Amino acid sequence: MSVKVYERILDLFEAEGINTIFGIPDPNFVHLFHLAEERGWNVVAPHHEESAGFMAEAVSRMTGKAAVCIGTLGPGIANLAGAIMCAKVENSPVIFLGGQRARITEQRVRRGRIQFVQQSALVEASVKYSASIEYADQTDDIIREGLRKALSGTPGPVYIEYPSHVIQEELDVPPALPPKAYRLVGQTAGQAQIDEAVRLIGAAKQPLLLVGHGVHTTRAGASVKQLADLLACPVIQTSGGTSFIEGLEDRTFP
Repeated sequence: MSVKVYERILDLFEAEGINTIFGIPDPNFVHLFHLAEERGWNVVAPHHEESAGFMAEAVSRMTGKAAVCIGTLGPGIANLAGAIMCAKVENSPVIFLGGQRARITEQRVRRGRIQFVQQSALVEASVKYSASIEYADQTDDIIREGLRKALSGTPGPVYIEYPSHVIQEELDVPPALPPKAYRLVGQTAGQAQIDEAVRLIGAAKQPLLLVGHGVHTTRAGASVKQLADLLACPVIQTSGGTSFIEGLEDRTFP
């Protein structure tokens, strides 16, 4: 099927079950915002990009799923910096999309450079993955790699931008793949590692659980409580630990 780049980006996110977008439309993204609204997406456009970024981070933190936030080029991306850093330290898988001038602007000496800065360098230390869609046929690869990096291992934010001359280009592509067709989903420890952990826990004379932010990141609160009840052991929490687990208050120590 023939679609424009901005349509394909929505297709790829929809295949992940994403139907909410945060950000302030600009010429790079106005077509994408309009189409998202026509498709029934929740389109949230606050007065400031930083608000959009923190909204996306909050949704990601509450659901454990990837969220999408858009920033216009230059000041818009700068305004997202605080939310990007927060997503990094909180392990929130947020996809931050940035608009950018056409690449011809990059080599101009004086004119036509309004709001142009090299944005990737500003945020790459605060994201797991940073990339630019330089050619239309890179769209699938880069968006999927961003989702893969955001959701695999320790979750976290990624940054993807595309220059303005790319957004309206046409692609001839098949339907978007479901997540399990291109990346690992439902990852678990191998059976050998689980068996060894069971052996060590069973041999422990005075077991205790050290519980951190990973409980929230992996949505493992119920499993941790079940293990704590089974072992009848105390729980030591880090700053992000058992505040997420109800029912362990009587045995938890800060």
